[in-house]
Amino acid sequence: MSKNNWKLKEEREISVADLVKKTIRSWKFILCCALICAMIFGGYKYYKDHKALKNYTEQETSPVEVSELTPAEKEGLAYAKALQSFLDGQDTYMEESILLKINPYQENRVALQYELRGVNEDDALGILEQCMFYINDGRMASDIVPRHGIETTAQYLQELICSDKLESANEISNNRSNRYFTVYVIGEDTDHAAKLADSVEKCLRIYGKSILPAPEQELVLLSRQDSVIYDDDLEIIQNTIRETRNAKSDTLNALVSQFSDAQMAEYNEINSRPDDTAELHPSATVSIDKKYVIAGLAIGIFIGCCWIVFFYLLNGKIKSTTDIEKNYDLCVYGTIKRRAKKATQKQQERDQILARIILNCHKNHLEKLLFISGHEMDETLKMEYDYFCSEIEKQGIKCTAAENMLSQMEMYEHIGEKDAVVVFAEAEKTSYQLFDKMLIFLIENNIPLSGVIVME
Repeated sequence: MSKNNWKLKEEREISVADLVKKTIRSWKFILCCALICAMIFGGYKYYKDHKALKNYTEQETSPVEVSELTPAEKEGLAYAKALQSFLDGQDTYMEESILLKINPYQENRVALQYELRGVNEDDALGILEQCMFYINDGRMASDIVPRHGIETTAQYLQELICSDKLESANEISNNRSNRYFTVYVIGEDTDHAAKLADSVEKCLRIYGKSILPAPEQELVLLSRQDSVIYDDDLEIIQNTIRETRNAKSDTLNALVSQFSDAQMAEYNEINSRPDDTAELHPSATVSIDKKYVIAGLAIGIFIGCCWIVFFYLLNGKIKSTTDIEKNYDLCVYGTIKRRAKKATQKQQERDQILARIILNCHKNHLEKLLFISGHEMDETLKMEYDYFCSEIEKQGIKCTAAENMLSQMEMYEHIGEKDAVVVFAEAEKTSYQLFDKMLIFLIENNIPLSGVIVME
């Protein structure tokens, strides 16, 4: 029996195992937090995209208010808009085009000369034209970009590749010009031109096998020649593009400088439209973003776990038998599960507790025992009390019970007549403060404490 020398620690010990169990038992709460956050995040992203799409669609479909403009002003505004659109496209082209970055005075060029072998004269011209169309119409460039990892688009790559048919006087007279053609490849530097020429070779090797199925027919690379040349045609192309762009820009500036206030207001409104909704085309549909849903689930799980840990730390109630054993120097007879999975398991717990109580009573010569609780006894607790009292009284020990111990003044007159007290503590219901007051009352009145039974 306890000699009332128990000590209450100033700091509570946190049981990690109990915290983990509490978290696992609260899986429904965590799941609800995760689903709520997933709906909030996913819904917010959906609403944001839907609103942006709606605004973009209204801007694109609503006509520009030009009711105050004269027909001539409307025509000038439309022309300015067309010029601005052209300049925007030219600026993009001049920034991304490889052709315009090449120095025409030091152009790195690779010439690949090919021959059609094993092809009769009647079919040679048709096959030659097939090869040249494949090179010049952009299909080769479209094949090179995905197959060989060239870091540009097929549109800009096509400007660097062209083919030409050999038509010298001697070849035409010998009727051999239909068997030969040359592919010219240019690049920003020697390495770029060489790498692109390698890709052209591979593509023509594959394409040659597709159009020359016969074993004796073959597309043969006769020579490969690297050179650095001055390309006057390229210089003319570059200058023409830049001059055209500058001329259009001057025309636009001159036109805008003559705009009226109403025209300028409309023109500025057109140019000030945000371009951050480029991905939201009017024909696009808005869907729920999975990334936001997954992020919401993760954040919801985190919030749910933090909420449980937070309240676990702030909860001033006894959580388990372990709490009493760690924080008090008391005899704990045992634990009774309110919701035991098996009836036999609950009966075993009762029998073990009963045996320990009877042994303690016989050992300390106790004849009167009092069961107390800091709360009003519910049906389960009363049923346990009736069971223990009936079994203990069979051993010649008188038992009584008292609920709401600290609030029943009439109980104080009889509590001193008892030889010892057994306390019922209920997990997640009995607070540390209440339990401390009960023990302090017992020790101040020199009432022996036999032990504690914990209800979980």
